[in-house]
Amino acid sequence: MKNISHARITKVVVFLIAIVCLTGIAKALIDLEYNRVYLSDVNADNYFESQVFAEESNGLFNNLTKLVGNYKSEAYILSGKALTKDNRREIENELFYDKFYYSDEYDHNLPEAENKRIFKEIYADDIKRKKEERIQMQVKEFYQLVDTLKTYEGIVYYASDGEHVFSNSELNKKEQFESYDAYALFGDYQQKVYPNRVVESHYYGFSTYKFDELNPRTDVMYIAFTDSFLQQKIQEWETDKAKAQKFLNESIAFLIGFIVSFIYLMIVIGRTSFNDKNIHVHVIDKLYNDLNILIVGCLMTMWFVMIIEVVRDIYLLLTVPILIIALLLILSLIKHIKNRTILSHTLIYQILKKAFLAIKHVFDSGSLAVKTVLLVIGYPIVV
Repeated sequence: MKNISHARITKVVVFLIAIVCLTGIAKALIDLEYNRVYLSDVNADNYFESQVFAEESNGLFNNLTKLVGNYKSEAYILSGKALTKDNRREIENELFYDKFYYSDEYDHNLPEAENKRIFKEIYADDIKRKKEERIQMQVKEFYQLVDTLKTYEGIVYYASDGEHVFSNSELNKKEQFESYDAYALFGDYQQKVYPNRVVESHYYGFSTYKFDELNPRTDVMYIAFTDSFLQQKIQEWETDKAKAQKFLNESIAFLIGFIVSFIYLMIVIGRTSFNDKNIHVHVIDKLYNDLNILIVGCLMTMWFVMIIEVVRDIYLLLTVPILIIALLLILSLIKHIKNRTILSHTLIYQILKKAFLAIKHVFDSGSLAVKTVLLVIGYPIVV
């Protein structure tokens, strides 16, 4: 009677357990993505320290910073003042290398600066046209940002450079914004954020790095979050945190189950007992190992693409067969490792082996002329 630990039914059951665990891990990870839940929420003590708060506030901060610091108004943009030195340099370099550098007009005997001067004279109209196109794009983005600001609910803001104002309320004093339970004040060379837990968050720099682009002498930005907005967001965050904790616990449990199952399969695969010294192979083990690895790689790539492209309702139907095939192929590789045929049972190895044997046969039985020709042809290839 076969040892129960090495019985075929035991291997099948443990293999199925491993597949269930892998599927559980995949489901937990995909559910995280579809539910827009962050695992980082598990380590956050409150909403203000969370990645969610950082991302939600980051959009508003960036939009206001770009409007106040860069675009200001349509008239300002149309005057060309919103085009930075980097914008102008980018436009000129793009035209320089696209139209001038590889043309007959470029003189390699002249210094680069002189060539660029000539380029600006010849392509002055093209440069002007490109700048006008960029300005029109900036005008379009300006109005898109203004429209986006109108969609924010539960957030009060005031931003100004001393001349242009962007606001959704009558509040315009720093003290007025400080009456709220959560706010961010920037201006006059100072930054004040409340509650302090926002500053203690790992994501604080991610949310506020754009403020360095503001002019501390003239630009101000006051932002406050209403109580109703915060209550709703905190409640949503607590719900998402509970989901994240649930997904994490499930993933850990399934991962432990898979590791235990996989270790067992690694030990018993290919043998009928602990005393069995031989590795028993099956049809799948005849597949060359390099092709095996290639197929596993393709399957995993297909699975990752599937997560992005395929409808959620059917991803499990595709995940299970992919995992079954991939795990079978991986176990086949383990068999070859245990049998010490991981390299010898590859298509590349077999081709090289047959080529070597063919050449050896010619050397063993061929004439001196044939051997000389083979040496002349083969030596440069090898060396």
